[in-house]
Amino acid sequence: TGSAKDSSGEDLLRGNLEVLATSNGLIPVESFSKSGCDVLIAADKNSMSGKAKKAKGWGMPVLSVQEFLDWAK
Repeated sequence: TGSAKDSSGEDLLRGNLEVLATSNGLIPVESFSKSGCDVLIAADKNSMSGKAKKAKGWGMPVLSVQEFLDWAK
């Protein structure tokens, strides 16, 4: 959720992040739901967006884009 940037501030394309997620065993989804997601990747993990609030309320992990990139390497 949100605009993704790498550590140097360059924009990251959502499609490229989805390919990276898939290659690491994750299944990107179009719509966010409690039963359909295991983790939320957010531009700002401290965001109080609707999606981030829901994820946190459900006890779902919220990772920043950079944390996701570090994990996926």
